Amino acid sequence: MPQDQPKQNRMERKKDKMRKQIINVALDLFRSQGFTNTTMEQIAHEVDIAKKTLYNYFPEKEAIISSYVQESVDQTILQLDEFIKSYPDFKSCILALFKNNTQIYMAELEIWQVYTAYRLQNMLHPNKRMGLRSGLEEVFKIIIDQGQKTGEVRADVSAQYLAQQLEMSYALAVFTWLADPKDFSLNNNLALCLEVFLNGAKAQ
Repeated sequence: MPQDQPKQNRMERKKDKMRKQIINVALDLFRSQGFTNTTMEQIAHEVDIAKKTLYNYFPEKEAIISSYVQESVDQTILQLDEFIKSYPDFKSCILALFKNNTQIYMAELEIWQVYTAYRLQNMLHPNKRMGLRSGLEEVFKIIIDQGQKTGEVRADVSAQYLAQQLEMSYALAVFTWLADPKDFSLNNNLALCLEVFLNGAKAQ
């Protein structure tokens, strides 16, 4: 019935507000005392909700981090047009995105290590795979599409396909770095990843 719609909207807004509060509180705890030392009970206590209510929103701590990552990427997508306009060409735009992401990873290393492990563990799970998509492929697709329009990126292959290839190379570099951040230069390897993506393996 029409009169029920505003009530449903308010309910959805209330749930979304609670979900964001849980994420913010959990991230504060993860940052201050570490992921391992933080329990779902502590998160529920700090949010002032029953543990059962918390589990209705998130089945595990890792799912909170996954939602945080996806929302961060969603924000990147919303600001992407302005970001693209601030760089003169496709390559400098992608490299700037790589650099920004690297700074984020380094600032919150444990969070990204947990997220990566969680994503890999559930990659082949049919009910979780789609929900674990970071959204980075869509970011790459938008930038690649712009590069195709300016003639900097080949247009005979879809932007979607190229974005998938770039994301796989990018993910491999990031996963390798997260496993051994002290002895692996992420910036250098991401730059190489982009170079191979743009020019292939053919001898220059």
